This record gives sequence, C-alpha cells and structure tokens, in this order.
Amino acid sequence: MIKGNYFRIGGVALAYVSILLILSLSIQVISAEVSFSIRSDQYVFPPSEFEGTKEYPDILVMENEYLVIQLLPNRGITLWNLKSKLTDTEYLYSNPSPLPYFDELTKTYYIEFGGYYPLYPWNKRDNQPYMVRYEVLEKSGKKVLVYMYGQDIEEGAKIEEWISFEEKSAKINVKMKITNISGKKLFVKFGDRLVLEVPLEDIYLKIPADKVRIIASKGDWMGGEGEVKPWPQEWALWRNFKEHGVASLDVKNPYIAIINEQADEIFVKVWKPAEELKEVIIRSWGVGYKDAYFESPVIYFQTISPGMELKSGDSFEFETCFFVAKGLTNFSTVSEYGVGLIELRKKNYTVGEEVSLNIKLATAALEKNVKAKITILNYSGSLIKEVSEELLGETSPDKPLSKSISFKVNDIDPGNYILQVKVISDRGELLTMQEELVFLHRPFTLNILSILATLLIIVVLIIVIILLIRRKKK
Repeated sequence: MIKGNYFRIGGVALAYVSILLILSLSIQVISAEVSFSIRSDQYVFPPSEFEGTKEYPDILVMENEYLVIQLLPNRGITLWNLKSKLTDTEYLYSNPSPLPYFDELTKTYYIEFGGYYPLYPWNKRDNQPYMVRYEVLEKSGKKVLVYMYGQDIEEGAKIEEWISFEEKSAKINVKMKITNISGKKLFVKFGDRLVLEVPLEDIYLKIPADKVRIIASKGDWMGGEGEVKPWPQEWALWRNFKEHGVASLDVKNPYIAIINEQADEIFVKVWKPAEELKEVIIRSWGVGYKDAYFESPVIYFQTISPGMELKSGDSFEFETCFFVAKGLTNFSTVSEYGVGLIELRKKNYTVGEEVSLNIKLATAALEKNVKAKITILNYSGSLIKEVSEELLGETSPDKPLSKSISFKVNDIDPGNYILQVKVISDRGELLTMQEELVFLHRPFTLNILSILATLLIIVVLIIVIILLIRRKKK
C-alpha cells in the first residue's frame, strides 16, 4: 500500500516535472520567434482635431528574443519604442502626454511624442507628422510586415511605409516611398528624425564625418553660428553636451552609431540612398532638457536630403534600418548587416613575411557559415592577388566573432597595397573591410657559397685576361 502511494506520488511528480520542462522549451521557442500584438489601452494626447485622431490609438507591438518595438500609426510615428532585451536599454524617447514648447530656433510651438518618423510630408498646422493608417501584410513566427500609408491633401503627397521585423534578428527594416499625386510638380525636401533617449551620460556619438558646422548653441558654447570645426568634438561624448546646441555634418558613409560602452552595446542606424541623404543634423538640450519639457535627456538625429523636384506621378524611395549588437564597440566598417574591424599586427611587411591579422565582427542577426575572402588590391581597386578564404564560424547580435588569421605572400612586387576582407555568410555578402598594407623588399642576406662562387668566377676571369694580355705581348 505504502509502495503504491510512493509510486503514485513519484508518477505525479515526474509528470509535473515533464510538463514544466515542455513549457520551458515551448517558451524558449516562442521567445526566439516574432510575436505581434495590438494594444489600445494607453492614452496618448491628441494633438489635433483631425477626423480619425484617437485618444486611445492602436499601438502595434513586435517582439523577439532581442528587441521589443512599438509603432504608433495614429500619430504618424513609424517607431515609437525600441528596447534592447540584451541590455534592457530603451533607445527611443517616447512620451504619451507631452507638453507644448515654444522652439526659439524655428519660432514655432511643438509637442514631442518621440520615436522615429518622417519629416515629409509634414502637418504644418499641428507641427507633427501626418497620421497614417496601417495594414498587417504578414504575421508569422518568422516575420511581421506592417504597411502604413497616408497623404498630405493640401500638398498632394502620398507616403507609404513598410516596416519588417524577423526572427533571430536585432534589426528593424523601414522602407518609405513618397509619391507626387498632386497633378503638378512638387518641390520635396525629404528628411527623417530619430529622437534618441540618452541611456547613460557616457554614450558616444560615432558619425563618419571630418567636419561639423555649428548652426546654433546657447551662449555660443559650441562655437559661433556657421563656424566649421573638426569632427569629432568633445561633445561627441554626451556628458560634454553642456547646453542646447544644433550642428550639421556631411557624412562620408550613411550611418550613425551610438556607442553604449558601459553596456558593451551599440545602437546603429544605416540608410540608403547614400548620395541623396548626406546631411545629418544633431540637436540636444544637454543637461537643460527639462527646460524644453522633455522627461529625460534626448538627442535629435535628422537626416536631410537636398531639395528635389518630383513630377506628377514620380516617387522617391528611402530605406533605413536600426539594429543593436553586443561585444564590439570599436569598429571601422558598418553595413546594414553589422559592424567589423581588421586589426593588423603591423602595417609594413617584407615580401614573403607572415602577415598576421585579427578579424572582429558583430552582426545584426544570426549568421551561419561566416567566411572571410581575403584579397590584395592596388590603390585603383584592381585585384592583385587572391590570398585565401577562411571559415570564421557563426555569429549573432549577442555573440560577436573574433578570428586570428595568418598568410604569406611571396610573388608580389614591393609597394603600397590595400588588404580587403569581404565577409560573407549563408545570407550573402555582409560587409567589406579594407586596410592599408605595405610590402617591402626582402632584406639582403649573406650566402657564403654564392659569394665564393662569385669570387671564383672573378678570379678565373682575371687569370684569363692576364693570359690573353701576355700572349698578345709575345
């Protein structure tokens, strides 16, 4: 009887443990996939009386193992929240009930809900992005795709947005399309704004530019209006952003990166077309953010295009993505798939000497069978030599990759070259990194046998010459 009870208790316990184990595995599987939900339980201040403006608008929520993202179409906000689950860090400022503030720079009142949104078309009456509608085009554990659309009736411009988010990825993709439906020519100056919530005072702004132009700053603490200074400035470290200031940079490559050194994490924005969107405007209120009615420190990042003319029916397309990654805060190359760095042991090598380098990589998504194709180019970009193809392994947003590689090049002329490392995976090409590399002449080495042979030849020649001279005299 007692044994029977023990068996029954043991069986129940075993079943209970099995159920917990199955649930645990299920939760892990679910968390790795993309989940999607719609909330309408939060009050968001209505900035206008336009038909369709809701006090409790739909908030679209996407989540996977790396990110939690919110969209707010009813306020025209493409991304309202973006939280890294790797470090529990919020990177987008958001405020459902902002207070109106008079902006001395633009001489207008505005309220800031935060997030990321387009600056064209723009609701000039309320100084806000236009409200848009949405459709969920795809919803599965692998991918969520949301389509948002709206128009400026007065201007005659239609905006369409496609926001996609995939499993095993710490990246959100946004595509925008502006179409002229006015029946006449439109002069368009496209732009977008990212309202960054400053997570820590020690975050660093990495922007690929050489110079920065001061637009305005309180008490000229940045410098005089219109003054051009070298970049980076000391205020690239946000703790040195003393007061309100605005500055403009022309970027060499289309990205901005927020280096969160303390969390060992980066937050990156990459966009295209690069040739159309080269100007980045930075604005912050520094420690005086409360004067502008922000609830926490913020930085504005605005990408601005030069003015362009759109004929009736013509369109302009723009793509951008945001991603987070851990473990590599020092990098030289950025793409929409991740960041990378080549560390050469030294720059100058003798022909035939072993070249040693370390490849570091942090990606925006899980990448399998990552390989590095190593080649040597001349300064014109022409291929000189294919060196090798190395398997690097697997990498993901929370697991950066580092690999040491060595090789020798014997058949190359001394001179200046470019070492190119092209990183590829099952997905395709991820990014291309380059570093300068110099090959020098082989050092002169003494060889006794060759020297003796040379001396012997010389002696024989001298003897032959002497014998010929003597024979001639006779």
